[in-house]
Amino acid sequence: MLPTVVIWYLRALASDLDWPVDTVKLWSLAWTAVLGIYFVAVVALFARTAARRLPAVIVGTAVTILDVGIAAVTSFASYTGVVEWADRLMTVVTLVGFVAAWGIARRQTPKWAIGLAPTLVVAVLIAVLSASGLLYRTIGTAWVAYWVVWIGAFVLGCLICWGFDAMGSSSTAGTEGMPPPVQHLGPQAYPPVRQTNSMAIAALVSSLVLAPLGIVFGHMALSQIKRSGDDGRGLAIAGLVIGYVTTALLVLFAVIVVVYFVVLIGSLDDVS
Repeated sequence: MLPTVVIWYLRALASDLDWPVDTVKLWSLAWTAVLGIYFVAVVALFARTAARRLPAVIVGTAVTILDVGIAAVTSFASYTGVVEWADRLMTVVTLVGFVAAWGIARRQTPKWAIGLAPTLVVAVLIAVLSASGLLYRTIGTAWVAYWVVWIGAFVLGCLICWGFDAMGSSSTAGTEGMPPPVQHLGPQAYPPVRQTNSMAIAALVSSLVLAPLGIVFGHMALSQIKRSGDDGRGLAIAGLVIGYVTTALLVLFAVIVVVYFVVLIGSLDDVS
């Protein structure tokens, strides 16, 4: 947490200096990238297993690219209309994405993903609060307000997912803690406990945040499950279905937007 305070302060420092406007924008954008790279490094360092590290780093990197990309657009484009709404949408997507990356790296049971639903609600509230500017006016210092809003929302989302994960861990521990059956006819063979495939969990989570990654992770999970016999086939298939459907809808939406702007530009040319 402490390095994020320093990064956020340095990110806002240029606004208080007599620098050219474009230089200030580039400075802020650079520190936004530094913050994302720092997060990805922390995820890679503290991932529970190597199997979790790869999907967590991929999700964290993808979300960082989205975060830096939308920051660049909002910095250098006119902050009105489509850009404003895209910023609010990406605010929700990136916040949930960062929480999802940390959950993939650190949580132990699939139930932690349930926490992404209330995290989504928190992200929407943060987007609305940011648009109103109420919190920033209340706190006064801009960079402190930004840090409180974004890092606080991220921590809250992680804690929510941690709570659901703890409930899943306690139920598993209760089952595993039951005494073994009495052995009457010699030694009894117990089947090995199968674990849920980490890539399958990543597929389901990613399909809800970054749909194309859900497709990639889903196919990787099915391949791993076929070789290892792990649990999680249902999660992988769900991730694939959601990923393909969401990606198709996004492509359709992108086509509609492009056609709309082409028609709009054509009508403006006719008027001129």
